[in-house]
Amino acid sequence: MEWKKLKNGLTQKDMEKFKKYIFQILVGVMLIIGLSLIVMVLSDNKTIKNSLISDKKDLQTKIDSYNVKIDNLYKHADSLSMSNLISLKESGLNLQIDLNQFQNEKESEIKGLYLSQIKYWAFLIAAFTSFFVFIGLDWNISNKINKFIAEELEKQKQDILRLIDEKSWEFQLMKMAHIMIANPNNDGDNRDISKVVKWFDEKGSSDSSINLEDIAFDNPESIINAVNKKKLKNRFNILLLENSDGNWDLNNKEENKPNINNAKEIAKNLPADMMLIYFGPRDKGNFPSDTRDYLNVEKTDYKNARKIIDRISFVNAPSKLYSNIIDTLKYMDIINPDINA
Repeated sequence: MEWKKLKNGLTQKDMEKFKKYIFQILVGVMLIIGLSLIVMVLSDNKTIKNSLISDKKDLQTKIDSYNVKIDNLYKHADSLSMSNLISLKESGLNLQIDLNQFQNEKESEIKGLYLSQIKYWAFLIAAFTSFFVFIGLDWNISNKINKFIAEELEKQKQDILRLIDEKSWEFQLMKMAHIMIANPNNDGDNRDISKVVKWFDEKGSSDSSINLEDIAFDNPESIINAVNKKKLKNRFNILLLENSDGNWDLNNKEENKPNINNAKEIAKNLPADMMLIYFGPRDKGNFPSDTRDYLNVEKTDYKNARKIIDRISFVNAPSKLYSNIIDTLKYMDIINPDINA
């Protein structure tokens, strides 16, 4: 399984290529904008420079012409031509004023040009800054998203691996299971019980479950003898007391005391490396599973009573039987260092 596969179908490699193309496009756009701004600034510089040269030449020509005229007038000046001289001087002054105005205007234009240039460059710098900020944010967000996705995928991966390990363990336990079914009376049994037990044979081994013969609930010795005869070495041996028909009544009533005592005898005499699972309807009573139930059996002490009830498990609903057997097998695998599933 490709753990880097994203929900939208794109791989991490595809996302990196996509980001690379976007980056190249943005860089191209910024280069075009930058070149356009440079061309605009150079155009403004050239325009004002040409205008300054042209206007300066015109004014300089006029000033030179007036200077020549004034020099000639001074050489040949008389009282009659003094008025013209005064007029020329006034014209010279006007030219000087025009020159000053020209200088002021051009200085204003140059100042405006600089301001315009500053605006252009400010825009360019702002654009580049925004671009890199965007790239930085995108990179940061992308890293966080990638990290989040990677963490979630890793969690899912670990969860799936745990499920796989759990199921592998369960199937291995089925192979190691040896369930001996004590069911003296088949009439009225729940139909799903046989399907559950058969599942262990299908997913485990052919002898994961067997039916004990010639046994009876009112004859504990027959069940213990059958168990000792059929139990296997290096396997997880379980005795399943199948009472789904309710034929074996364990309700705490005077008439049921023999049944309850027989149940205690079965539990007490079961081999120490075995587990007992009782399946029966709730209205037919619970299997004896309290230390007090065994303290009075041939003066059994508390420690031994605890050992007996630690080997007992019970279930009342057919839907819980499979999980109960599996949990029992897991418990046996954990506490038994000699058998490793």
